[in-house]
Amino acid sequence: MSEPKRPELIAAAKELNTLLDPDPKIKTVGVKTDELTKAIVVAAGLLDKGDSLTTETHAVLCALEIELPEGLVIAAADAGDENGDDVPEEKKPEPMIEREDLVSLIEEMNKVMDLDPAIEASEKSSIDGLKKLIHDNCYDKGECQVFDTDKFSAEAWEVLTALGVQAVITKKAKDKPAKAEKPAKAGKGKDKPVKAEKAKKDGSNLKGPGVIKTIATTIKEQGPITKEGILAVLVEKFPDRDAVAMKKTINVQVPNRINKEQDFTIENSDKGWKVASKAKK
Repeated sequence: MSEPKRPELIAAAKELNTLLDPDPKIKTVGVKTDELTKAIVVAAGLLDKGDSLTTETHAVLCALEIELPEGLVIAAADAGDENGDDVPEEKKPEPMIEREDLVSLIEEMNKVMDLDPAIEASEKSSIDGLKKLIHDNCYDKGECQVFDTDKFSAEAWEVLTALGVQAVITKKAKDKPAKAEKPAKAGKGKDKPVKAEKAKKDGSNLKGPGVIKTIATTIKEQGPITKEGILAVLVEKFPDRDAVAMKKTINVQVPNRINKEQDFTIENSDKGWKVASKAKK
């Protein structure tokens, strides 16, 4: 059986959240596919005889080679009642969006949209306040801002989608009319030399590891090291980046994001952060 696609995994995760009410619930927004798969496997361990699954979710669990208990009730999703009347659609639960997802999105918006002045996620800002900050900078007088959609990460797009922004941005970007080329003047048919691309101030269009990658590499190669030590490395490597913003990025990444997204885990010691003694499972 082929490997389930991400939309199928998300649909299965939502069904398991509703059926089993796991604690914590399976995140479906701003999470990498492999982490989503692991969470589904863990939650599926709570299934018991008599639990009812749709054929679609059952197929996903089988494709993931999860050992399921006997006595599960497998049925197609209800399309209507016995009389053929439509069953009222249940109100969909709001996607789970954590604060660190919003902070990461704001960091990407500053680079992708080249915001001036850059927006910052204050430690005192509530989740609703961060959502409003993102929304206000995606729209201008009710009109969606147009920018290069390809530069956003998949995780950022999922958060934007959950906030109801992606569809409008994508449509606006695609519908923006291209400028017509001016005809060449007589006697000036020679091609002009192409100017080399100017490096952006934050270095986002240059090759090489960025701030987040450098944080993980620094701990892996130089640990144990304190957050202040990591910041010193970043300031030296990225002299044009704002030190305050990089400090906030460190706080978001260490330890939660690194333990969730990297191929190793970290732990704190009296000398600072280092690779954990126990290998990541």
